[in-house]
Amino acid sequence: LLYSAPKPVSIYDPRVRMRINLDNPPGFVPEHFTNIQAGLQFARRLLKRQPAQNKQIITITDGEPTAHLEGRDVMLIYPPAETTRRATLNEVKRCANEGLHLSSFALIEDYFYLGLVNFVEQMAQVSGGIAAYCNADDLGNMIIDSFVKGRRVRRTM
Repeated sequence: LLYSAPKPVSIYDPRVRMRINLDNPPGFVPEHFTNIQAGLQFARRLLKRQPAQNKQIITITDGEPTAHLEGRDVMLIYPPAETTRRATLNEVKRCANEGLHLSSFALIEDYFYLGLVNFVEQMAQVSGGIAAYCNADDLGNMIIDSFVKGRRVRRTM
């Protein structure tokens, strides 16, 4: 855990802003950042090659996006920044424009995660998909319930 943060974080300076070039990454890359944009981009590119008509991306997250891609660079930003939020929502829109259905599940343990709730709602609004909130214990049931309900409702895009 000592080496999992990019720098010592204290109550005096909790901010992190790092740019990491993917072509020449450092020997140590900090952990504990949430890059929803890159995950969606990867899923979109993968699903584009699939012949299936019904394509769905399921996103499960316990945090707001704190990392995003800018060309060949990964931006690590904490606390969550508007630039990362915008980059992620732009990717959500690309997914929706390509006919991908997005279901987002936010793992919420207490009201500290209100920013995450708002972000997952924005993802659902932009994509026309769904947003669901649960704790880790209820996640499996929520996903199955969402899938079963979705099978009963015919969606048009």
